[in-house]
Parts: sequence; structure tokens; C-alpha cells
Amino acid sequence: MNVKRQSITVEELLRRYAAGERTFVGIEFSYSDKGLRGCNLSGINLSGSQIEVYMADINLSGADLSGANFSNTIFDRVDFYGANLTGANLDGVEFRRVSFQNTIMPDGSIGDESC
Repeated sequence: MNVKRQSITVEELLRRYAAGERTFVGIEFSYSDKGLRGCNLSGINLSGSQIEVYMADINLSGADLSGANFSNTIFDRVDFYGANLTGANLDGVEFRRVSFQNTIMPDGSIGDESC
């Protein structure tokens, strides 16, 4: 079954998050001139989403990222404290100085490390 995702821009995501919205289930966003940088997106729900964008200096603590497709995304200085990555696709992902503490990893194990 092919799921139709709502395509939004990084700027729209940030605007809606700043307005208090936290649920962005099944969205799709990829290219942005500056990527996604310097944001606090703690508690965001991006489950089932398709995300291919450079992410730097991002707080994703407590985020629901289950089932999300992050293939070929670069995570640079990202905090995944308490995030849920169950079933997330991390094929081709590059991790640079990220923190997994009390993080539910794609295979269901609990991650407690930095890399």
C-alpha cells in the first residue's frame, strides 16, 4: 500500500511547531537551502514521515520518530534523548556528534551512547 504524504517545507514545519503544533505524522520534506539547523523540536511527532534534509544542532529529545524514513540524512550535533526510533529507516544516514540516551533504537533496543 502506497501512502500519500503531505509535503511541507522546512520553514512551514518550523512555523507550525513555533505555534504549538507537535504532530506531523506522515509528512514529507527534503531540500532546504540551509537544512534544519539550531532548532528545539523536542516532543515532535514525525512518525511515518519521509525526511531527507541536513540536520544540525537539533534537539529531538522525546520525539516520536517511529517508522520515519531518514535515508541519506545527515545528523550533526543532534540530541535524541528519550526519542523513539522504532522501525525508523536509517539506511545511508550519517551521524556526527549525536547523543542517544534512553533512546528506543529502530530494533527496539535502548540506546545509551554518543557518537
